[in-house]
Amino acid sequence: LLTLTALIPDPNSDTTPTFSGTASDLYSTVAGVSYQVDGTSGDWSNCTPNDSSFGSSVEQYNCTTSPLSYGTHTIYVRGVDNLGNVKIGRAS
Repeated sequence: LLTLTALIPDPNSDTTPTFSGTASDLYSTVAGVSYQVDGTSGDWSNCTPNDSSFGSSVEQYNCTTSPLSYGTHTIYVRGVDNLGNVKIGRAS
């Protein structure tokens, strides 16, 4: 399960927003969470676990984007467990 908390207020004028969420896995542990802006091809940027390291079955995380142009963007997050299973979620 992968959640992403919507930015408040939405929309806003922050060009380097920090967003947060929760990644969880019923049968394994969360190995990492990463994000992309406006698409899912190319390189993903790493998010930071709140407890300093991924490896639990439930992880809170934060991600801060690189500077964004003004306008509407979609943030995609990808969670990976220690078995290599991948889940992708998004927020606009």
